[in-house]
Order: sequence, then C-alpha cells, then structure tokens
Amino acid sequence: MHPRTLLERGLPLTTLLVTAATFAGDDPAFVVLSSSGEMTGGASAYDLKSGEDLFEEFSLNLDAETPALPILAAESAVASTVTASATGYADVSATMTPGMISVLASGGADAYGDGFLNDASGDGYADLGLRLAAVDPVWINIQLDGMSEQGGYCESYFSFGGLVSSYSQDGPPLEFQRLVSSGAVLTLGANAGAGAIGSDFMAPYGSASATITVLTRYEGNLFLGENDFDTTGAEGTFDMTDECDPGDFGDDTIESPVYYLFNAPRAGTYTFSTCNQTALDTRIAISSYGPTPDRVIACGDE
Repeated sequence: MHPRTLLERGLPLTTLLVTAATFAGDDPAFVVLSSSGEMTGGASAYDLKSGEDLFEEFSLNLDAETPALPILAAESAVASTVTASATGYADVSATMTPGMISVLASGGADAYGDGFLNDASGDGYADLGLRLAAVDPVWINIQLDGMSEQGGYCESYFSFGGLVSSYSQDGPPLEFQRLVSSGAVLTLGANAGAGAIGSDFMAPYGSASATITVLTRYEGNLFLGENDFDTTGAEGTFDMTDECDPGDFGDDTIESPVYYLFNAPRAGTYTFSTCNQTALDTRIAISSYGPTPDRVIACGDE
C-alpha cells in the first residue's frame, strides 16, 4: 500500500524535532567508509645459563579504504627456552548485520622466568576503528564495554556530531542512545593490550568492545506538503499505554507502525494528517527526539 500523509504549518510555537511513524529491512543500516587499526606484539626469552636468547614479534596493519566486514584477525608470538618462556597475542574483529555492528579488540601476554639467570617478557596490543555512515535515519543504542586482568588495559569509544564517549578498564558497560540522520558519519572502535616481564608467571590481559544496535530504522524524512509512504514492510507494534490516548476507538497501540523523521525547518505548529488520503484505518503518533512511547507528545485516531 502507498498512502499519503499531509503535513501543514500553522501558528508559531517552538522548534520541534519529531518522529512520526520502525521497520528494519534486510539491508545494512550503515555503510563502512573506512577502517584503521593495528596489532603488534612480541615475546622474548633469555637463559644466561644455557646461552639461549630468543625473540619473536608480530605486526599487522589493518588499514583499509573500503573494508569488507567481517574483519577477523589474530596474531601471536612465542619464545621459550628450557627455563623461561613468553607469549604475546592479540585479536581484533568487526562484524555487521542489518541491525548490529560490533568491534572487539583484545591483547595479552604470558611470561615466566626466575628473575635471575632466566628472564622472559611478552606483550600484545590490538586496536580497530571504523568510520560509518548511516544509510537511512536510525535510532541506535551504543554499548561500550571491557575488562582487564593483572595489569592489562582496555578502551572502547564512540564519536558522533562532536560527542566523544569512551570506556576504559573494568566496570558496568557504558550504554546510551542516539538519533543518527541519513548520511551522518560516526566512529566506533576499541583497543586493548598487555605486557609482562616475568620472574614468576604473569598473564595480563585486556579486552574491549563497542557495539551499535539499531533500535529503529526510519523509512525516510517527511517534508511540508504531501508525502508518500509505503506500508509493505510494516510490522510490530507501538504501545502508548499510559503515555498517550489516541481516542475512543480501540486501545492505545499502533499496529504495524511505519516510522519517519521530521526536522522542523523553523519554530511553528505542524499538523500531521492522513485524512482522505488513504483507505487504511490509520493512527498517528508524534514523539520528540526518539521513537519511544515515553517521548510521545501527540497521538490521534480516525
């Protein structure tokens, strides 16, 4: 079905950012513009008594202008004598589905030596960042998380529109939501690492993750005048119980909603309507900055 909605401007009031009528299709919500990152590390073992002196290292550049996800990479280095041993290792990954993008980085090291005649050291480091562009307007949830052990470290980060958020070390995940306009560019990344010099066994480790989950994908933007909209992929419900009553007909739920974004060009009163434009039984809800029931500022039926 391809109904229409009529949008008109009336008396001046306040500037509003409203969402009107999500359906997440099978196409990715983001395009990956570029990736950057690296993995480095090494291991060394020295046994003065036997004369063994071993060193191994790894280095991998993850830069790419047009990366193809998923990115899956792992590197390690091992050095071992009779009485001293060390391992350095690092892993990075980035995966994308239509509704989620995840970046994970981890690094660690194991080392053992007696601190006198036999010494060992190891280190591992990994980082990965993605530059993304939104295909359509989306309402997203961002989660930044990580953990570290025995001197390892971790950091995950997100930046968009001048906002830079980061998480480091242990603790509860950092989680928040944002509205991203069509074509807007954002950055998502994580890095982690650890290093050890062992007289006794040491195994420091760090792991960090940054994840974007698409909560609502808008069909597009509404403009003043008539706007066509497509209900072919509409599904789910939008329950406004205890938040807004659209009228005396039925309950407070919109069945099979379709979501659109409207950016008010100036301060004013705006009217959203499907009157005489469709044979469907329609309902409309307007929410301010976010497609959630608690943000609904107006709704109507019939």
